[in-house]
Amino acid sequence: MLACPACKSWLSRTTARAATPTLCRVLPSDLFRSLPCLRELHLSDTSLTALPPDLFAHNPQLERLYLTSNALTALPPDLFAH
Repeated sequence: MLACPACKSWLSRTTARAATPTLCRVLPSDLFRSLPCLRELHLSDTSLTALPPDLFAHNPQLERLYLTSNALTALPPDLFAH
């Protein structure tokens, strides 16, 4: 698999998984900015209560997002408007 030029240092970093529950209830909006080739993200069981509307603004290739077992009640309407 060839990575896009912006991801050369990550090579296989098209999938990210939260290894342990986060202490953050809301993620910083620029958290995934350095991963433009991110395609799959696992954030289940991380105690999230909200997501910033521009969280995935720099992840145009994101295809799968796993958010089960969090305290989210709604997603921002423009979350995937990239």
